[in-house]
Amino acid sequence: KQWYQRRVRGWLSPAPWLDEENVVMVCEEGTLTFLVKLNLSSGEREYLYPEKRMCLDVVDQVGPKLLFSFSTLNPLSDVYKQGLSYVDLSTEVELLNLIEVKSSTPTRLSGLQACKHSVLPFTREEREYSGILMRPGSGATNLKTLVVSLHGGPHSISTTAFRGDHFFLSQLGYSVLMVNYTGSLGLGKDSVHTISGNIGDIDVKDVHHAVEEVARDYQHVVLMGGSHGGFLITHLIGQYPDFYKAASIRNPIVNLATFVGVSDMPDWAYWTSALPYNSYKPPVPSTADMDVMMEKSPIRYLDQVKCPVLILVGGSDLQVPPTSRASTTTAFSSHVG
Repeated sequence: KQWYQRRVRGWLSPAPWLDEENVVMVCEEGTLTFLVKLNLSSGEREYLYPEKRMCLDVVDQVGPKLLFSFSTLNPLSDVYKQGLSYVDLSTEVELLNLIEVKSSTPTRLSGLQACKHSVLPFTREEREYSGILMRPGSGATNLKTLVVSLHGGPHSISTTAFRGDHFFLSQLGYSVLMVNYTGSLGLGKDSVHTISGNIGDIDVKDVHHAVEEVARDYQHVVLMGGSHGGFLITHLIGQYPDFYKAASIRNPIVNLATFVGVSDMPDWAYWTSALPYNSYKPPVPSTADMDVMMEKSPIRYLDQVKCPVLILVGGSDLQVPPTSRASTTTAFSSHVG
């Protein structure tokens, strides 16, 4: 409960055990990720390296020996040193600082421009959420085009950790906006649970509201994202067909009613639709269930889409499996001229 109130949630590292009682977790808070040592007997929590006000993540772990990364969106920052650190938590000794990227390293970074980023607060219907805006540096071309990049989940998060695709776009002159809409992690328990029954509604409206706030300074707005991000994008280009100029969707969920029969996580479709689900005796979707799922699905708006859409479907995704490709492409080709 205290972690939720602090807007913190977490997941275990790949091999989390430090000893018989302590594990290492990666936790989100706001737009940052932290390393936390958790004692399973006492419940005591200890933040590891809190002085690094960056995004930390576990790369590998063997007992108390931990390899972790620390980064920000801008690898050329003069303020933050970024890279990998290898430490022994039993002695609190740094064994090796493997990589340290600095803006003064000219060999492989020549010609690259430092980008700028800022964390933006948004409020809609008294709900607070956040976004991260990444802009080209002063020496880069500014194309006046905003790329909106949406995470999946919805119980996931966009952070200020380095992302190669976003940094690449900034080098080309694009600005990138990431939105942590209602349902994202790092925003507290209420946000996580509010999305149940409101999928395809408040998350879509959150994103569009944030985009409208930022897009005043841009001539064009385009969208990219996968899984639930693809679900949101398909909603957006259908509900606001004159606003968005292009979209790239990866493994999108276009129709919850068909998704529930092919995915390895049908419970997700039930929970987000606020429908009862028994994991021990999974239900056969009723006509009423299918109607609710259909009502929340972006397929309803496909006949209103005007912009060009790139659809990417992975061959090994079990959550949004490639078997859904036929229904997705058929739905688009049937409705989108």
